[in-house]
Amino acid sequence: MTLNNLNSQERFVYEWQYSLAGDFNTALAEVFTKADIKNFHRLSKAFPDEGTGMYNYLNTPRWWENVQKKVQND
Repeated sequence: MTLNNLNSQERFVYEWQYSLAGDFNTALAEVFTKADIKNFHRLSKAFPDEGTGMYNYLNTPRWWENVQKKVQND
């Protein structure tokens, strides 16, 4: 398994989901999942790729399934 096909947004979420992320990125992902809209937007300004990845994970239908397929097909 390699994550070469993933962009930074996808990699951030993938590593978080499979406990491959470091302490900071794990904590950041958890904060994104708990943030209200206003704070989610603020966090996304500071961490745009991570914010976009988490937004897609939480709101875009089949986004996560497509990320998983990219890894399987790599």
